[in-house]
Amino acid sequence: MKKEFNNEENLVMKIKNDEKNLTFFERLKKKIIRKANRAIIGFNAHAIVYGAVNVFVFLIYLLFTPFVHPWFYYLLGGWAIGLLSHFQYIRNTKKDKEQIIPIKDLNPEQIAALRRLQKSDSAFRQHRTAFVSVIGYLFGINMITYSKFLWFVFPALAWGVGLTAHWAVYRAKKKYLTEELSDAGLSWTDIKKHKGTQYTGHTDTSEYREKFIEAVQIKNDLLQQLEGDGELQLHFGGELETLLNTFIKQIDELIQRDSGLNKVLNKVSEEDIEKALVSLKAKLNQTDDSYLKAEYEKTIHQYAKQKASITELKNAKEVIYLRVTSSYTLLKQMQLDVARMKNIATVGEPPSLTQLREKSSEISLYLSDLKQSYVELEANE
Repeated sequence: MKKEFNNEENLVMKIKNDEKNLTFFERLKKKIIRKANRAIIGFNAHAIVYGAVNVFVFLIYLLFTPFVHPWFYYLLGGWAIGLLSHFQYIRNTKKDKEQIIPIKDLNPEQIAALRRLQKSDSAFRQHRTAFVSVIGYLFGINMITYSKFLWFVFPALAWGVGLTAHWAVYRAKKKYLTEELSDAGLSWTDIKKHKGTQYTGHTDTSEYREKFIEAVQIKNDLLQQLEGDGELQLHFGGELETLLNTFIKQIDELIQRDSGLNKVLNKVSEEDIEKALVSLKAKLNQTDDSYLKAEYEKTIHQYAKQKASITELKNAKEVIYLRVTSSYTLLKQMQLDVARMKNIATVGEPPSLTQLREKSSEISLYLSDLKQSYVELEANE
């Protein structure tokens, strides 16, 4: 017996040690899966006890009080409220599990946004189930006690007003939370379809933001070094401060553009467009009517154009990722070059300053092109 206890204790310790190596999101995912699995086991036990007890109570009623008021209903119906509430709880945990399993990884901002949306959904579904089960129970009592006067309607209407108010708040809140999730780089539509799609292939806005904060710190460090060193001031003149401030603003604008692209991409589905194209092409081949053919061709062209736009936007996201990353790396190189200049005599300007100047001009042109493409895309929608 002691050996079995030790084995179980060792197994628990091993699981805990293994989970220490997991990321916060991986631990959360495991916790949600365990919660859903335990909820099903708990509900099955609850349902068995409910069935067994109520069958026993019903048999007592039939054997000893068959002509009396059907008192067994109060236990049967009252307990059913709890059982239905428990059933809705396992449905909520199952949905959470199904939605989160396909997603490979999330950062804290995305986790918080997703969990807020899931909890808001669960709360409304739980309220709706409580309303249906309790009003159903009261309806049963009404029919048993005095069916000529439908008094159950009054609590149903009163609670119905509260449920409607909850629904209105829930819909408004859901819209806000969906947009918040979209800003974090996730599509609620795809999550609900159990795809777990994340358009951010390499990184996300939160990680970009961390890089941006570090970039600002590097800029401040460089300017601080410049202020305290007369030789560096002579070497760089007043150009470096202006160039660095412009460069940081450009990085920030790239990040904002990436967030804007996420919002656009999260509103469309390539899969739906592809299905529509296949369907339209099939119909085009099946018809001999010239007017219909012309209309089909127009619609196909529009869908194909939209598909090409999505590809273009995804490519733009890839370019933004590369430019933000390379810009951040270039600032770090600039920091190293300035540190070297403070300790080693250097002739001419450091290569990183030349690259910084070129990169700034390059980003400026790219942002201008990106803005123009974005305007054209919105005009075509």
